[in-house]
Amino acid sequence: MKISKWLAAGSAVVALGGAGFLAVPNASASTPTITAGPGSHVHCTFSAVAKLSPGLLNDWTQSDHSNDTSAPNATQKAAIASIPNTTYAANSGAPTVVQTATKGATISCSASTVVDATNTSLTDTITGGSIASTASSAGTDEATCAGLLNQTGSTQFTTIIKWTGTTAKINPTTVTTTLQALADIGTDGVGFELSADTRSSDSSAQKFGSIAGSFAGGVTDTKAYIDGVTLTSILAGPATLTTDPSDSNVGPIPPGLCQPSIQVKAGSNAPGVSDSVAIKVKKNKGLKSITLADNSGQGAVFAPTPANSNLDLCVGPQTSCPRPTAPAPPAS
Repeated sequence: MKISKWLAAGSAVVALGGAGFLAVPNASASTPTITAGPGSHVHCTFSAVAKLSPGLLNDWTQSDHSNDTSAPNATQKAAIASIPNTTYAANSGAPTVVQTATKGATISCSASTVVDATNTSLTDTITGGSIASTASSAGTDEATCAGLLNQTGSTQFTTIIKWTGTTAKINPTTVTTTLQALADIGTDGVGFELSADTRSSDSSAQKFGSIAGSFAGGVTDTKAYIDGVTLTSILAGPATLTTDPSDSNVGPIPPGLCQPSIQVKAGSNAPGVSDSVAIKVKKNKGLKSITLADNSGQGAVFAPTPANSNLDLCVGPQTSCPRPTAPAPPAS
């Protein structure tokens, strides 16, 4: 009888213990999910490769070569000047939509505070994450490096940012912004800027862009510095006949990847007869991607102050979240 009572009591204890054990939530279920709201802010640095489709190529413009002072004689000078306009840009030079895609770019974040939009007792910090961006140009220009500058003010970027929290799951952010040129020459350098201001306290005239998910109703500003190859591709002038040290028969591939170059081939004639010279235009490789990282590849003239590509997001009044630069009107 005593044994039965002991077993019964033991069974009750086990049952209670089991019930208590089952009532404890597992670790994954207890991880809170936060949608960043008022009082949230984050600063991140990043590096990424933006792929362009189609790649960008500049055309040969005859008028740019009417007086090539690098030609060693009048014959070659006239030959260069006689080369007609030649189109290398995609779609025979017709206005073209250029697609841009950035995938899997990692970000490193600091100086962050995340406060849930509905339950302010839920807070966390952000350590990093990833970025995926897509964009399509307005299709009003040729697919050239010169046209790349004209895309500012008309190209819409959609960026999805996935966050890594310290203890919580942070809902992602989707930002839609307009591409702007960034030209801090002599300080941070050259690149692109993407910004949005969606505060409800702002007037309709002050608002631009959109932010959904975490940091909705806030502001964002991204500064993306381009690599040196992209910079010279955009700024490079027309090719000249200066000899390429690596090949005595070919004019130089000019700085960057967009401008066509001059190809020179000399033929040997009979003794006493001047050697013939054939001059042609050579298509370049094209700018197919842009590296966005730090500004070190731009050199001391353009970017003497070291800077990383970076993004900021903030939800709050202008005193704590300054208004970013609004996009300029599309280039005419």
